[in-house]
Amino acid sequence: MLVDSPYRAKFRTGGVVAEAFPDEEELAAFLTGCALRGLPYKCTAGLHNAVRHTDPATGFEHHGFLNVLLAAQETDRAAAAAILAERDGAALAKAAHALTDRQVTVIRNSFTAFGTCSIAEPLDDLAALGLLPSTSQPQEDR
Repeated sequence: MLVDSPYRAKFRTGGVVAEAFPDEEELAAFLTGCALRGLPYKCTAGLHNAVRHTDPATGFEHHGFLNVLLAAQETDRAAAAAILAERDGAALAKAAHALTDRQVTVIRNSFTAFGTCSIAEPLDDLAALGLLPSTSQPQEDR
């Protein structure tokens, strides 16, 4: 059992085939199961962008890492699934801005990491949502 061990859980949230992407109900079950047990976790694969979306090239449904972050505090599966299904980046950004210090602590202790193939894409998404300063400045201004 992982609870009270030095290890954390890991959940795969994407891949190269559509079946590798869990739906929001399956991911919500994992997140709330971890929340109820106080079990930290990381998510791997598929979380390249902040907000849930359909990839135009593949048609695959991608979870957003901001969706996962906000759902990390939920112990109610339906509430977590609703957050995971949200596609309105402005609504998610507003919810992130409204987090209390206690909620931030709960989230940081739960959702400890996520895997992505890019450093710039996640940062650019957060900046576009007003959650970080813009990272798209010309080189001479940096």
